[in-house]
Amino acid sequence: MRYKFVLFILISIALARFCHYTTDGFTMEKVRSNTFVSENSESPPFDQELVREKFYYLARGKESFAFVSQDGKRVLKLFNNRLQRKRSFYRYFPFFSDQVRELEKKLEKKRLSYELADKLLHNETALIYTHLYPTNHLKSEVTLVDKLGIEHRLNLDETGFVVQKKAELIYPALLECRKRGEGREVIFQLVTLLALRHKKGIADNDPLLRTNCGFIDGTPVLLDLGPFSQDARCQNPGYYIPEILRITESLKTWLQIHYPERLPDLEEALSEIAL
Repeated sequence: MRYKFVLFILISIALARFCHYTTDGFTMEKVRSNTFVSENSESPPFDQELVREKFYYLARGKESFAFVSQDGKRVLKLFNNRLQRKRSFYRYFPFFSDQVRELEKKLEKKRLSYELADKLLHNETALIYTHLYPTNHLKSEVTLVDKLGIEHRLNLDETGFVVQKKAELIYPALLECRKRGEGREVIFQLVTLLALRHKKGIADNDPLLRTNCGFIDGTPVLLDLGPFSQDARCQNPGYYIPEILRITESLKTWLQIHYPERLPDLEEALSEIAL
């Protein structure tokens, strides 16, 4: 009997892992009640045409699930509510008050990061629309198609989300540039973008170019909206020049292997930010 119970537990765990793998961990419960709290809870007017068509599962990150529009031009990012769920659970137990305060600090950092992106890096992050707080004026639902092809309807007034233009990740984009014998201009623009973010006094706590940066029609954009914070040090050349050199070290290594002809362009672009 004991062995049957152990076998049952193992099968249950295996099924749970299989379901997680086949859905990439996405469930509708993980994107409900995912908004933030703020005294300023207004959102700008919403164009319902942005979500008129279906959105298909694209990928997941640490903080959100991404869906791409049917025409392939827009990405809808739905915030993962893992922090909100933990906070709601811990609130039932008074002895978890420290954990609740810590979770609220993390949520506030996330909220401020999205607001910074919207207000100071709107174009640089290819943002179309930002919805952080519960509202009642969107009056829109979106159809999501998950990894298994199952359709879901989601009320956007009750949901935290952003809409961005669809971008091509940096390294695949550079490989396309190599086929056309191009790439110099986009490398210069990328370094300029990194310098611009610093000059606006915005730090990026996860500046991984491989996954968090892309190109739209040859123009570089920052894709990850969650790790931004204000930091006056970023505006100091003595701070941001070494930081940009550190951030682009992985790009330098990639170019050495995959597109060495563009390596001098990167070196030149980096030297110019010091001028």
